[in-house]
Amino acid sequence: DLMRKFGSSGLSTFNSIGMLKYNFSNYRFLNLENNGNEVLTGQNADLLFHVDHFGPDNRVSLLTRIIKIIKSAKYRKNYTMPFYKGNFFLNFFSLFEFSKKKQNTLGKLVIPSLVSLAEHNYPFNLSSVRSKDEILQRIINYRIKNYYDVFTDYFLNKYQLNLNSTKIKDIDPKISNHIVRTIRWFRTVGSIQQQFHNISKIEKVNNITTYSEGPLANIFLNWQLNYIDIFSIKRFSQKYIQSKLGIKYSKIRLRAIGLGVAIKNNLKSFIPYKTILKKILNRSNKINISTKDLLILKDILSNNGVIERKLVNYTFDNSYKNYLNFLYDCIEQKTPIENLSNVQSMQICRLVNLQIMLDL
Repeated sequence: DLMRKFGSSGLSTFNSIGMLKYNFSNYRFLNLENNGNEVLTGQNADLLFHVDHFGPDNRVSLLTRIIKIIKSAKYRKNYTMPFYKGNFFLNFFSLFEFSKKKQNTLGKLVIPSLVSLAEHNYPFNLSSVRSKDEILQRIINYRIKNYYDVFTDYFLNKYQLNLNSTKIKDIDPKISNHIVRTIRWFRTVGSIQQQFHNISKIEKVNNITTYSEGPLANIFLNWQLNYIDIFSIKRFSQKYIQSKLGIKYSKIRLRAIGLGVAIKNNLKSFIPYKTILKKILNRSNKINISTKDLLILKDILSNNGVIERKLVNYTFDNSYKNYLNFLYDCIEQKTPIENLSNVQSMQICRLVNLQIMLDL
């Protein structure tokens, strides 16, 4: 019943199998019984400050955190003012590689984050906008036409520059910075904000995301990063926390995680050839959908054990019909599920979300 309530509120409320694996109630802002509350969240602060920091999450500490920050510096540099200005010293962050600023356009920098279907995307990684899967490629093409091409037309009219042909070195660094940040903001509010808004309706709370709205969003759309931001992740938030609480965030993290767990996680990260060992031991970090998960999803959609495949009626394209029927077959376990990818598992969850919403 709780899943149906969240799914009925709109899209993005039931978009991953993590909600099945770790109890759907863990994703709530507040208990449903608490009405009329306000929730103030720092969601999106990191994204809008760094564009994307590519670094470790807040649970990683000590030496492992330092190493991961250093390893990901080559990605963060692409969103700094020295990069847009073509500073020579940034070449040392990517050994044996000339600065991409000299050979690439701004369009190649921003298109992965705007149209890719993956959660995390790397700058200039154009492989993320290509897929061997016909259906996924058609979805990517749709996003290029309706997202990326719209932006290129808008900035062509506003700044008289073509994102597809103008080299980054030929663009005013401040304009490059603003364009990249605007596109990142658009991608963020189109997913995270939608999810927060719809969940808030069910929980009857006013979820306030200050970093995506109002004056703060306007400030961050023109925020300029420098050399220090390549190595100091989230310094804006950390300084604010220290000024208000009188304690460094690193100490808060260590207290929350515990010294024993922190040391254990650090030792794990230093195991050589960890990826190869996982393959040998047949272990994976991927969360695969299970028979139990599919039974829950089937119960949500079915009427007396029968699922009405409503979404198939919304398209006349045979390729889409066939793919939707494949996902329905997976829910009803009429096809083997052992080789389902993580992307397909997420698509199944989103199919259920969409059908619940349309049933209203």
